[in-house]
Amino acid sequence: MVTTEYLNGKKVHLKQYFRVYNSWDESIRKHTLLIINGTADNPQRYSNVRTKSYRRAVINLQKDGYATDPQYANKLIYAIRKFNLQKYDR
Repeated sequence: MVTTEYLNGKKVHLKQYFRVYNSWDESIRKHTLLIINGTADNPQRYSNVRTKSYRRAVINLQKDGYATDPQYANKLIYAIRKFNLQKYDR
């Protein structure tokens, strides 16, 4: 797929390969393991995401390199608020 990334502050389009899963459940399970176990090169990569504050988690997710969009955290916080997704944190 072609993705939009931000490299050195510039928006670029890159061809990227993505993993394909057999089911939604398998995809969610693998994503959860990524956040819990980090990456092969850095098992602690997303350890700062495990917090009780969704705002802090999202900010840390971006800071830890999950997305290259400099507005990623703001966009995700906006979506969480707009659709009242924080209700699932209870």
